[in-house]
Amino acid sequence: MSEQKEKLSRAEAISRWLRLRKRSVWAHWFYGLFCAAVSWQWFPGGLIFLYIFERFERWNDKNEKMRKAPNYLPEGDLDWWDAFVVKIPAFAALLGLHIGGILSIRWY
Repeated sequence: MSEQKEKLSRAEAISRWLRLRKRSVWAHWFYGLFCAAVSWQWFPGGLIFLYIFERFERWNDKNEKMRKAPNYLPEGDLDWWDAFVVKIPAFAALLGLHIGGILSIRWY
């Protein structure tokens, strides 16, 4: 008996490849890119926005735990890491461009 591979559409193949842990991961990734862009314009601002996001996620986890929401999983730390893992490489690329003299990061 030979197994036949099922034919997937391009969109299905991409979605299976990504296998996101939840639907809001995309928003966290975009937030990480946003924080990198803010860091380009004013470096401390990107860190401040990451801190605000961390506090929101901590508050959200605490609130959901208090309400004993059904199917609750404390994932605030993972949400923050989603944003952080995207921000760091994006900012590293901006830092490389800054060092190369192509653009200027505002540090103050």
